Amino acid sequence: RIECVTTGFDRILLPSPRSVSQGVPDYLQKGAIESTADAILLVASAGTGKSRVLSSKLAHEYRRSEQSSAAASILVLSFTAPAARQLCNGADKLLGGTDTIANNPLRVWHGTFHTFSLRLLQQYPYLGTGLASFSIADAADQYS
Repeated sequence: RIECVTTGFDRILLPSPRSVSQGVPDYLQKGAIESTADAILLVASAGTGKSRVLSSKLAHEYRRSEQSSAAASILVLSFTAPAARQLCNGADKLLGGTDTIANNPLRVWHGTFHTFSLRLLQQYPYLGTGLASFSIADAADQYS
């Protein structure tokens, strides 16, 4: 099940002035944070609170996974490593600021799409070429 959280006017993540100053999500943001959907699509323009909602969602899912006996894993993917770290740091602050996310790689893995893909191919080579070992082409390899 995929839940789409969007509006034509980017109002979903535009917090009220009171909630911005207090860091409290509005009811639509809270709905995205507490959703049990398999996937959530957040669509909003810059500066509307997407990162804060994603950090809150990560903290919420982390708390839920701690209460479960299942060995749940959470994957945080971003286009840049600093962006993924920022989401995890934001979640850590919500969890008490003790590097909970960073110190628990079995429960939360964060990184870029490229790093995640590389790890998958290294761990499960049959998903790609089937070769036991491979190398990543660098800029020089592209021209040879």
